[in-house]
This record gives sequence, structure tokens and C-alpha cells, in this order.
Amino acid sequence: METSDLITQNNIIACTGLPKLGGSLTKTKPEGAFFASISYLNKMHNFYYFIDGTPVHKLSVLIQHIAAEIIKLIEVA
Repeated sequence: METSDLITQNNIIACTGLPKLGGSLTKTKPEGAFFASISYLNKMHNFYYFIDGTPVHKLSVLIQHIAAEIIKLIEVA
């Protein structure tokens, strides 16, 4: 796959989660719970992560996880 193919694709990444106490915290959505969806080549890929640490650490780890998933998707395509 060429870089220009990725640019012309309709690729979407969406994330939501709870890096700190508050917000929509529940027993099923605890602090540190993150959900991510990647729409790539017209197929949805959904991920759930539970990450411990400070809010900044959690977001850093989340970005690393999502980057790794994107790389996997591109390599398989």
C-alpha cells in the first residue's frame, strides 16, 4: 500500500475514556477504562483498554496502543 492510498482513504479514529475520577464513572466504566474505534478500509475495529497510572501516563499509553493497532491494520492491508 502506498502512502497516497492512505491519504485518499476515509480513515477515522475515535477514542473515549476516563483518565481520572469523575465524569461518567460507573462500575462498568471505571477510572482508567478507554474505548477506541478505528474505521479503516471501510471496516470497524473496536478496542477496550484498562490502563493504570496518572492521567498523563494513561493517555500516553493509550496513544501507544492505538498507534500499534494502526500499524497492524496497515501491515495486514
